[in-house]
Amino acid sequence: MQYRADIDGLRTIAVLAVVLFHLDVPGFSGGFVGVDVFFVISGYLITSIIAGKIAGGGFSLGEFYARRVQRLFPPLIVTVAATFLAASLIVEPFDLIAIGRSAVAALFSVSNMVFFSEAGYWDTASHLKPLLHTWSLGIEEQFYLIWPALLLWYLGKPRRGGLGALVAVIFLVGLAACIWWSLRDPSAAFYLLPFRAFEFAMGAAVICIARWPAFVRLAERRGVADALTLAGLALIAGSVYGFDASTLFPGWAVLLPTSGSVLVLLGGAVRAGPVAGLLLGNRASLWIGKVSYSMYLVHWPPIALYRYHSGAEALHWPVQLALGLATLLATLALHYGVERRFYQRHLGDATSNGGRTSLRRPTLAILCTSALLALLPASAWLGDGWSWRQPDNQLSVAQVEQGMKDRFKRIRKACTVTKWDSPKRCALDKPIQVLTFGNSHEPDAYNFLYASYGKADDINLMTFGSTNNCPNLQGGDGVYTSTNERCARRFKALFQDGLPESLDVIVYATERPFIPVRQIHLDVIRDLLARNPGIQVVTVSGYIVSNQPCWRLVNRSGSAAACAAEENVAYFGDQPSRWRLYEPFMALTDLFIDRVELLCPQRKLENCATQAPDATPMFYDEHHLSVEFSEYAGALYEQRHPDFLRKLVTGGSGSAVEGARKTNHTNAP
Repeated sequence: MQYRADIDGLRTIAVLAVVLFHLDVPGFSGGFVGVDVFFVISGYLITSIIAGKIAGGGFSLGEFYARRVQRLFPPLIVTVAATFLAASLIVEPFDLIAIGRSAVAALFSVSNMVFFSEAGYWDTASHLKPLLHTWSLGIEEQFYLIWPALLLWYLGKPRRGGLGALVAVIFLVGLAACIWWSLRDPSAAFYLLPFRAFEFAMGAAVICIARWPAFVRLAERRGVADALTLAGLALIAGSVYGFDASTLFPGWAVLLPTSGSVLVLLGGAVRAGPVAGLLLGNRASLWIGKVSYSMYLVHWPPIALYRYHSGAEALHWPVQLALGLATLLATLALHYGVERRFYQRHLGDATSNGGRTSLRRPTLAILCTSALLALLPASAWLGDGWSWRQPDNQLSVAQVEQGMKDRFKRIRKACTVTKWDSPKRCALDKPIQVLTFGNSHEPDAYNFLYASYGKADDINLMTFGSTNNCPNLQGGDGVYTSTNERCARRFKALFQDGLPESLDVIVYATERPFIPVRQIHLDVIRDLLARNPGIQVVTVSGYIVSNQPCWRLVNRSGSAAACAAEENVAYFGDQPSRWRLYEPFMALTDLFIDRVELLCPQRKLENCATQAPDATPMFYDEHHLSVEFSEYAGALYEQRHPDFLRKLVTGGSGSAVEGARKTNHTNAP
């Protein structure tokens, strides 16, 4: 196919958007859409090449795959190897396990699937994963594997219809699936090919549209090509500037940058206008476009590893400048030292035997190198993260993994709202029924109570099951819905006839209980109180949130005290009343358990307890308390306020009540 300078210019926009987004440059909060621009470009170019060769009878699947391997894998192999080796010098063994897994996945073109499997609330922060950006390459490589065979099967049979019919079906079905799944499971819609395939189809659609005689006549008119180009660039720029982390993506929003890409491609499909030449065809744009693949590969690992090593939350301009310069130098080295040496646009006629041989040998060599190299990160992934590198670590990989699992050992056997009517799980004959409710900190509250009441003959501890896995949670008046079916089932069970009326106590627990996003929790508690005004409400305060995992800080410093050092703390719950929902929650609260008052003498951060008596850290991640620390805090609270839970229900001494409801539940604001 004929070379189009405007496509290299469009690549430049795409890669710069991604790089500047990852560098935290203001105005590029939506720069992640650069990946979607790349998807549309790939759909257009690959479909053009394949459809043209199929029409001419000269298409070979083997040749196509060989060319893709030689184009994509050598720079990828070098990037993965360099990133893994650099990471092995910096990161802790526990983290090297995940990096090793992602390195193997990248070399086998399935990193998008691995990152999808890891996605969720408990996932490591994305900005600390040095190979996270390879998810998009996984999608592209899977597209390259499937699309040629599909086109060969479909276009090889004239009776099946033209390319437009196939593209239209993939676009419509794929877009509908993407929008629907973005609401149900945003991670799947983001990472998996079936929900991204329509973007490649949009690129392929450019080929179909550009063949329409009506479009050709229109595009030949003066100014039309420039108008299409400018409109397309405006849509992309608007997405880059206007989108941010709060944008539901992909969803409907993805149509803005992808439609913009289609318009730019259409602008140059018949005859590029002077605007395209000026904005997209200048020397700088053409050069960056040609090295865009290498730039995309090398830009992210230094940023992620810098963040990991420094613990920096934000990148200030000197760091941005230094990382930008490092990206440029690494791009030059990778493009001219690797990419251009292994791939040439014109390799000769591969339909001859000599042509096939010229493709086959280097392709096999590249694939074998990739497979052999994967053994290195695999040894870290399937082992213990090469813990021999740091033999003096206070917390081993096994200890961290076990500590995180143990947090749930009590709650796994607990009575739940969905098993409320099961005598095997729930002791409904006990006179006091207690429900823990909140987000992922429900286990902390459960473990806190279990220390003193877990085996009590008169108290049944019940758990809701967290609202963290409840996307699109909304509702009121006892009817709550979520696109997660399990969550919806829990809420239905919570308000089933008999359950609210049987409750004596609700214990509400989150890490920051009074921030505005907790309004939905407040609404649920109000609705339960409307059903049963006699329920006593216990609110558990926040405690400490660190800006990186506590286990990592322990291993670096040798002490859990580092997890409460001011420079490592992102949140400290010493002033709960400063949050907007404090008063509304306290109007419903009968007992406020202030963990800062309990564990931090004089309410000072430096005085806070950071480990249990057996030296177990207060948490392993950034804020979810270990079972040992939760039970230690619960036992300490019981020691200071004996029988606080029973007294709350029976109206005994109020010495333990640190906050009191001022009005009847039904009249609370």
